[in-house]
Amino acid sequence: MGRGRKICPDCENKVGVRTHQCVCGYKFIPKKQMVKEHTTKKRGIKECPKCGTLQGVRTVECKNENCDHEFSFQNAWFKKKNKEIDVNWKELEIGDKIKCVKNYGPFFVTEEGEKIMMGEQGDYIVD
Repeated sequence: MGRGRKICPDCENKVGVRTHQCVCGYKFIPKKQMVKEHTTKKRGIKECPKCGTLQGVRTVECKNENCDHEFSFQNAWFKKKNKEIDVNWKELEIGDKIKCVKNYGPFFVTEEGEKIMMGEQGDYIVD
C-alpha cells in the first residue's frame, strides 16, 4: 500500500487518507473524535471514587448528600489562612500564640525622622 492510503475494513478497498466515507458506505472516524467518544469525563471534572458523582476539580468534599468522601490535594491551595484578630494584650491567656510582624508595633523616632522598631519579629507563645 502506498503512502497517503488507508484500507476500508468492510470492503478492503484502498482509499485516500482524507476520505471520510468509503464507496461501500463505511464511515471513517477521525482519531481525535474516537478519543473524545471513549472519555466519559470532560476537562475540569473529576469523579468521586465512592459514589461516582461528577465533581468540579477544586471540590474539597463530595457534593452528594449520601457520600462523605473528602478529596486530598498535593498542594493544599484550599487551606484556610489564619485570620488576623484584634485582641487586647491584657486578655491573652497562657498558651496563646502571637505573631509579631516586621515594622509593626512600638517604635522610636530619631531626630532625622527614622523609625527604629523596639520589638522583635517572630512567633511567640504566652507563658
